[in-house]
Amino acid sequence: PGCLRWAVNSAEWRPVGDQNGREFQFLLSLISESGDREQVAKFVQFADQKRALLSRLLCRQACVAVLGLPSFAEVEIARTKGKKPFLRAPRPPQDR
Repeated sequence: PGCLRWAVNSAEWRPVGDQNGREFQFLLSLISESGDREQVAKFVQFADQKRALLSRLLCRQACVAVLGLPSFAEVEIARTKGKKPFLRAPRPPQDR
C-alpha cells in the first residue's frame, strides 16, 4: 500500500489557443473514453475545462504508476452510477 500525491497549478497552465489549441486538444485526445472527453468539453468556463482535463489525466497517470504500465493508452476508466471513476482495464495482478 502506498500513496500518490501530485499538485498541479491549473491557473498557471495557459495553453496557446485555449481549448481549441493544439496542446489542449492533444491532451484531450489521450483520453480514450469519448464520454470523458465530452464531459470536459461541456464545461462553459475554460478554467473548469482545464481542471476537468487535468483530473482525468492524473487519474490515468495514477493507474500507470501503480500498475507499472509504459503509458495510459491501454488504461480504461469507467464510471459508477454516481459518476465516480474506477479502473475497468487492465485489471491489476491478484497480488496487489
